[in-house]
Amino acid sequence: MDGKTLFTGIGRQRGFSLVELMIAMIIGLVLLGGIIQTMLASKEASATRQSISTITDNARFLFDFMARDLRMAGRGYCNAAEGAAFPNGCGSANWPADPATGQPITPVELANDALVVRYVTFADPDNDGVTQSVFVEAQYSLDGDTVDYSRQMTRGAAPVPGTPFDISAANLQGYNSEPLVTGVSALGYEFARYDSAAAYGYHDGSTTGGWGLAQWQRVTAIRTFVTFEDVDAWGEGVPDKELSFTVAMRNQVSRWIP
Repeated sequence: MDGKTLFTGIGRQRGFSLVELMIAMIIGLVLLGGIIQTMLASKEASATRQSISTITDNARFLFDFMARDLRMAGRGYCNAAEGAAFPNGCGSANWPADPATGQPITPVELANDALVVRYVTFADPDNDGVTQSVFVEAQYSLDGDTVDYSRQMTRGAAPVPGTPFDISAANLQGYNSEPLVTGVSALGYEFARYDSAAAYGYHDGSTTGGWGLAQWQRVTAIRTFVTFEDVDAWGEGVPDKELSFTVAMRNQVSRWIP
């Protein structure tokens, strides 16, 4: 092999030039950046779907839970006074009374931004097959970003078929509040009050500060507004979403609306 042939062989075996290496690195970085961007977008989309699912589940649970109490509001308020023939009408004189003041207690009211719902039901607390009337007072309030629920009740006399049953708001057995759902930034209400067919409409909760028995006893439906927020936001997260639901208080509807 002569020197010319040897030189040619060595020249053909040379590696990549610096420019070629830099171009390859740039192409690799572009591809790696694209892969990372795709992974981040996929992660954000997955987190968004999870947040939407959480908000949906929280809304469904809260609405179903509250609706059970709201539909029952005023149930058992059409009670006869002791010794009177049943029914004795649905006047407030026959309603459960506040033991401190002796005044009738409304089926629903907004007190210090907390929604209070009251009704009478029956239970068998002694498991002896004899039911007793139970006065229930449920309260919904917003504490930070959590909707809290508290409930207290008191037992009355065991009802005898064909006779009035006694109900009382005395000696309420208070319950500590418990959280229902988190991720709520606002909680508001509107109340449908039936004064007459021509004056039947919704009133914002902020306007009920001066309401008394005459107004609260005519509430027949409640519209609840709940603003949910993304508590586990990843990336841009899910924007706050206001949802609402309306529940007719069936006992109140049949009582007031002809």
